[in-house]
Amino acid sequence: MGGWKNATPSAPVRGVVGRAGTTSVFDLHRWEPTGVAAHFVEHYWSVGWELREPFESTVITFPAVHLTNEWGTDGTRHGHSLPAVLLHGVVERVFRTTIRGTGTVVGARFHPGGFTARYGR
Repeated sequence: MGGWKNATPSAPVRGVVGRAGTTSVFDLHRWEPTGVAAHFVEHYWSVGWELREPFESTVITFPAVHLTNEWGTDGTRHGHSLPAVLLHGVVERVFRTTIRGTGTVVGARFHPGGFTARYGR
């Protein structure tokens, strides 16, 4: 039991509304960038799901730019054919999206100003 004294608690998942109730619906992972990317990217994240019924996910957004690579059996997402690489700007309201079938999103959440600093846009 001595090793538990120094156990590092995992950071709480913020933003996803009702996350405790969605752990059986989709897998969410986050990891830290390394090297030069850490200057621009706050964290990387991925969401994956295999669903029989559609599910509406609600996220309270942060003022950050996300670059995502999205694919799945639903054919389109956010009005774009899949697979797609999408740049999501700052969302000023609660973000709701319906996920269907099988899909995955892998993304990078940039530090405030990080996308502009890296890409000049």
